[in-house]
Amino acid sequence: LMLVLLLFQYTMLSGQVPFQCQEKSLTHTSAEEIMHKIKQGDFSFGGEAWRNVSPQAKDLIQGEAGTSSLLL
Repeated sequence: LMLVLLLFQYTMLSGQVPFQCQEKSLTHTSAEEIMHKIKQGDFSFGGEAWRNVSPQAKDLIQGEAGTSSLLL
């Protein structure tokens, strides 16, 4: 449930998905890369989309990421 909340909040605040792979097509390898990023909590608040998002909102998502990685 925490991972779903993290995904929803991240996407609603930035208009982007938090876990992306380098490949454009979804293959077995890229799916594994995405799962690895989810387990590691590997995402960022970089880019223009995050410029006006409050530090409190970022802290909330960061805290959920720590909890979510423990559940996987």
